Amino acid sequence: MESLRHYVSLRVLTIQRSAVDNVQTDAFRYNRKLTDINLRSNKISQFGWRILDGLKIDHLILLDNPLSCSCKLRWLQMWQERDRDELGAEGSQITCLSDGDKVNLLSDVIFTQCDPPEIQIIPTMVEIDVFHNVSFRCQATASPRAIAYWLTSSLTSQVNIETSEITGDDKLLTIVDLVLTNVQPEDTGLIKCVAENTAGKMKTEAKLTVFSAPRIVQLDRPEQWFHWCMRYKVIGIPKAMITWYHNGLPLELNSQLYDSPNDVINGVEGCLIFTNTNHIHNGIYTLTATNSYGNDSRTVEATFLESPGGGFIGMEGKKVRSGIPVFDPPDFQPTPDRSGAARYPDDDRNLRMYVGLGIALAGVLSVGLLIFFIFAVHKYRKRKRLQCRHRTACSLWCYKSNKRHQAANMKSRDVFIRETMPLNPTNLVDNPNYFKGAHINSTATIRHIQREKIHFVRELGEGAFGRVYLGLCESLEPGDNLTMVAIKTLKDIGLEDTRRDFDREAELLTSLHHTNIVTFYGVCADGDPLMMVFEYMENGDLNNFLRMKGENKHGPRTVPISETRRMSESVGSHGPDSSFLGIGEEKTDPLTSSQLIHIAIQIASGVDYLASQHFVHRDLATRNCLVGNEMVVKIGDFGMSRDVYSTDYYRVGGQTMLPVRWMPPESILYRTFTVESDVWSYGVVLWEIFTYGKQPWYELSNHEVIQHVQNGKQLHCPRDCPEDLYKIMLGCWKRQPSERHTMKEIKKKLEKFCKNHPIYLELLDEL
Repeated sequence: MESLRHYVSLRVLTIQRSAVDNVQTDAFRYNRKLTDINLRSNKISQFGWRILDGLKIDHLILLDNPLSCSCKLRWLQMWQERDRDELGAEGSQITCLSDGDKVNLLSDVIFTQCDPPEIQIIPTMVEIDVFHNVSFRCQATASPRAIAYWLTSSLTSQVNIETSEITGDDKLLTIVDLVLTNVQPEDTGLIKCVAENTAGKMKTEAKLTVFSAPRIVQLDRPEQWFHWCMRYKVIGIPKAMITWYHNGLPLELNSQLYDSPNDVINGVEGCLIFTNTNHIHNGIYTLTATNSYGNDSRTVEATFLESPGGGFIGMEGKKVRSGIPVFDPPDFQPTPDRSGAARYPDDDRNLRMYVGLGIALAGVLSVGLLIFFIFAVHKYRKRKRLQCRHRTACSLWCYKSNKRHQAANMKSRDVFIRETMPLNPTNLVDNPNYFKGAHINSTATIRHIQREKIHFVRELGEGAFGRVYLGLCESLEPGDNLTMVAIKTLKDIGLEDTRRDFDREAELLTSLHHTNIVTFYGVCADGDPLMMVFEYMENGDLNNFLRMKGENKHGPRTVPISETRRMSESVGSHGPDSSFLGIGEEKTDPLTSSQLIHIAIQIASGVDYLASQHFVHRDLATRNCLVGNEMVVKIGDFGMSRDVYSTDYYRVGGQTMLPVRWMPPESILYRTFTVESDVWSYGVVLWEIFTYGKQPWYELSNHEVIQHVQNGKQLHCPRDCPEDLYKIMLGCWKRQPSERHTMKEIKKKLEKFCKNHPIYLELLDEL
């Protein structure tokens, strides 16, 4: 399949009934993003495991091919035995041809002398001092013959490898000896050996610990993330003791200036964090690292803010400008004043006083002008909104049609026009969930909806892109005259970046299709404002839904002061339109434990789908999940949650708002967002579900939450939450991202728990 070499971003490949009879071992060497392969009904006779080696396959279909019942299919048979999800429901129906073209179910075929290698390393753990030598032996026993090799590309030590073979009665023993000479501390970690044959591929690893004096390999100038962060990394085992100095003096650490270390396999890395900075923090910072083998030090200059007087005092009274110590030249002598005290020529007190007064007056004037400008803009926008409401040109934004009124008023006779969502015109950075880090399907066709078919009912709220409305859409689905929808409008359409982001979001949303992702119907681009049309979920966001159900289960609960504001800012019990739809007036039954798990499984299914599309959500929380009829839960975010749940977000740099209570350490420290960081957030979502919508770490401020997460503290087990489910949460909160559960594993664990413990769940609900 050499023709695929140009499709480096290919993710889904379907070739059916095309008479393809051979797939080369390196057919997909250029298509490393490939996840879905459908080769049904071709003439493929051989399909070895090496074809897929290195790919992260989610779905594989090989049905209706004349596959030969040879050892090359043993790997596929083992997938069947392990009930791998990649093969789907029809995976057990794969057939192969034996002698005489007899058709056999692959699962029934018995292969002789055809198994993947058995592999082991001797020894499995070694501790050694730096610059010494160490050897490992990798043994692979297999039939058919296996080749074995060490993965040494990342090693910095000198490497020597020797291979030998010993023939047994029915299997061949392959021995590969690895000798590391003059070992280096960078090689502390896992040493891996791989063995492979026709039937499959196996790998194992040994742990090497190299003891050495610490070495500081990284010390960066401060960068502003949540706070100012001075990143560092120290290599060396045993773990080094870290000490900081500022301008030659020991640095006093406190809640405003603290070290946040994170253990790594060969040392420690972290940040010196400054929560509040001014000119007194300028200067020279020295990091020293010490362990029983030795020490190391490194220095970096930091300038946060210029001193009001043009410099500051540090380094035992020496003057410092721009963070750099400035010492007097040898021939310079301080000029004594009348009292005999030394005075520097540029240190005139009157001049300093005048300069200070000038700066203060300039600051007051600037603040006054800024307040006047903000007030003027606010008045202008308010006047424009009032004009829009009263002009005929805006009549489309009013709900007038009696016919539409009757169609929409499904559960209530009256439309209550009342404000249920705070519309703070805060300048927010839009939640980049829908497009950043995700693959956009350039072949997706975006549906365009005619403006005259969209009718606005009322405003739901305001997000970063623009306002969101409840509305009705004509002929949206076959057989439906009117469909209730949520309409997201675009503001600031004159900005090129805003329009481009709008287009990218629409293109991406068009390619997302899953039962647990809110449906995107299309866009309206013929005129202003630009609009996106989404499925409307009747019961509002999941957080409010859980809170209402929790009150029905446990009765009125005592709410911590830190959580009161969050509740008062959130929208009703059902969402912004419960009054319009007549929902929530009758008392509803509390949720059972089985229903809570059902909610969790649906969200897991949606997140698993997003992960399969290489999509990172970055703001996964119950407030961003929506509830429809019959307990259907879907992931969806119209960009409003930062306004409605403002206390769930931590403002950084005056604009950016980040959900620190749902974020893992690597996202808090380094702004790193991955599929694994979504897994952490999902663990917090599980906690929210089983606490009926409580705010994570509700007893702590955002700053305290950051410190707790960085220090490895975890949320407690919720009341009435089974221990096995709390273990799933803990598996989501592993500090190392690679050690966390995958969403596929989480979904399986939840489904298995629900299946194996139905009686236990019923008893739990009766307590």
